[in-house]
Amino acid sequence: MKVQRFTDDPALTEAFVRFGFDLYRNDPRWIPPFREDVRRQLSPVTGLAHRPGDDAAHFLAQDERGLVGRISAFVNSDLEEDGEPLGTIGFFESVEDVDVARELFAAARAWLLEAHGIARVWGPMNFDIWHDYRLMTRGFSRDPFSGEPWNKDYYPGLFARCGWEPLRTWESVDLDERGIQQTIDWGTRRHRRALEAGYRFRDIDSTHFESELGILHGVLSASYAGFLGYTPI
Repeated sequence: MKVQRFTDDPALTEAFVRFGFDLYRNDPRWIPPFREDVRRQLSPVTGLAHRPGDDAAHFLAQDERGLVGRISAFVNSDLEEDGEPLGTIGFFESVEDVDVARELFAAARAWLLEAHGIARVWGPMNFDIWHDYRLMTRGFSRDPFSGEPWNKDYYPGLFARCGWEPLRTWESVDLDERGIQQTIDWGTRRHRRALEAGYRFRDIDSTHFESELGILHGVLSASYAGFLGYTPI
């Protein structure tokens, strides 16, 4: 098996993008990304890791069957844990073959360690939590949630067999009419308690949109600051 690393190669980038579409071609539940968005995110000039201090490398695995897997390794200069830098792996796709997955993970982790001295790695995460991240582990017979992860049902097994351990879990749920009403009632109670505590709510002043946007950005940033993997936009 051959694992090839690249950063800025149009032909390999196109193969990288195409592999995801080929792998999910017969999956009726898969929601494909826009190809141009993926190409842009991989670009060293305009992509996810384009700021000073950031970095990325992409890998393709190939054997006698042709392309069998892909992965990216990212360095986000804002991402750390306990003061130590973190690396992430993302855009992982693979045929159902633990040897392919193991070679891809090893190549990505070796690059992070050798090029940047980073030994602690999270994934799947495409650079940060503002882009695709997390691994779907169950519910594969259900229709997907837009914006939520969707991957092959054998991926959890591949990750586990390659030594990855869950860091955090999330739940996605279907809401029927009763559940929607319960959510509205919960929000109504929260709103009432906020008013009783002295908070006030007002509409955004569109005549001062730039300054209002700055206030909104600060509020949202503060609210997400404790979220796992948070980095500022």
